[in-house]
Amino acid sequence: MNESAHRVIRQFAEELAHLRQAVGAPSFRTLESLSNGRRLRRSTAADAVAGDRLPSLPVVLMFVTACHEFACRNHLEVNDEDFNRIEWRNKWIAVRELSQRLPERDDNTAASGSVHLLIERGAIEGLRSHVQGSGVRVPATSMPLNRWLRRCMGVATRRA
Repeated sequence: MNESAHRVIRQFAEELAHLRQAVGAPSFRTLESLSNGRRLRRSTAADAVAGDRLPSLPVVLMFVTACHEFACRNHLEVNDEDFNRIEWRNKWIAVRELSQRLPERDDNTAASGSVHLLIERGAIEGLRSHVQGSGVRVPATSMPLNRWLRRCMGVATRRA
């Protein structure tokens, strides 16, 4: 896997890790027990946030669901939108496509190209954008995914 693709996968893993931190950093053993019959193994959950490779979609969805379950059981005040399975599915699809298609490039070029590829392929429903100067304008709809895209783009992306 080239560095550009690995960077996108690491960013996705960081988002999963951030979600876990946001609900109080439950242990991977706790996440495993909360997955009930779906069987999210603790080692698989740890691998998902390590960023070495893209976890499978079922693993991502089980991880997100287990984090949400932990927050609910512990009466934590969280934003339910952060646990939107459709958003996480869309993020995962975008990362999978990018990781399979990104050629070796420097980080800024790769991030910019990633957003353009997403736009061209229509991987983000309702994403309207236009290239403007040094960045890509991303609308405020579908916030979690757009925040992720802006973070990938760094300073090159402007808020809508």
